[in-house]
Amino acid sequence: MASERVVARVFEDVGTIPAHLGALQHPAMQSDPDLKGFAEQSSLGIPSPNIPEMVAVWQPFTDAVMLALNGTAEPKVALDLAVSDLLETIEDLHRSK
Repeated sequence: MASERVVARVFEDVGTIPAHLGALQHPAMQSDPDLKGFAEQSSLGIPSPNIPEMVAVWQPFTDAVMLALNGTAEPKVALDLAVSDLLETIEDLHRSK
């Protein structure tokens, strides 16, 4: 992992949001209102589990959001379908082991 100093330099040169939490204390980052908002929100986040089954979550969830947003399905119906799809995919993953 890059040092706080390197991450801060990349932020200054390119504007990339740092993945290094300690780098958020750098003065250049403290004065950036957009980065400050991202930093505040990141404190509320919960990391996704690092397990193979997570691959089964993303596409059904994305599909459900799109169905709900474009009015093709009510949100609950779309999410219920996503849960059914992802559980089936997870079962398939476990059967193939």
